[in-house]
Amino acid sequence: MIDHDLRWAVRAGDPTALLAARLRAGDVSPERVALAAALGHAAALELSDPAALPGDPRKRAQAACEALGKVESVRWACDLADRALAHAWTDSSDPRPAKAVAAARAWADCPCEAHRAAAARGARATLAPAPAATAAAVATAWAVWTVWAVWTAWAGRDAVRSGAVTWPEAHAMLAERLLRGEA
Repeated sequence: MIDHDLRWAVRAGDPTALLAARLRAGDVSPERVALAAALGHAAALELSDPAALPGDPRKRAQAACEALGKVESVRWACDLADRALAHAWTDSSDPRPAKAVAAARAWADCPCEAHRAAAARGARATLAPAPAATAAAVATAWAVWTVWAVWTAWAGRDAVRSGAVTWPEAHAMLAERLLRGEA
């Protein structure tokens, strides 16, 4: 029955029906659906009451990152930092912010000690009073090294401050990651 529901939802292109079928199949947990609803995901909102999350958008992102896990949270932060750098970083002669994000992404692809150390070096090399775009890159690299859920949420905040994304856009990106399936 579940396979039939899932095939029908895919053919129909109905995101709510697809998410409901995935939920029934156990492909995604009710907790993740509730978190996605709290982040504003339309299909999740139809299926679940939003999780009780803080009203502050950064803290809401932090709670979702904790559920998502370190690797996927760092990937989300990398995507936001890339957008922030493309949108607002004007000093193309300084490659440090982009290198810091690349080091964090390399760690997400291979979470070994060598890549963690490279991300920490990238974060330290980029530290300086800087615009929000660079701050997003630094926060992303720090997320690999230390309290990851906090730093990935700060990367989101800095990407928003740079003007590259809005909180609803950042939350939508995070909700999509939450609903891809269990990590």
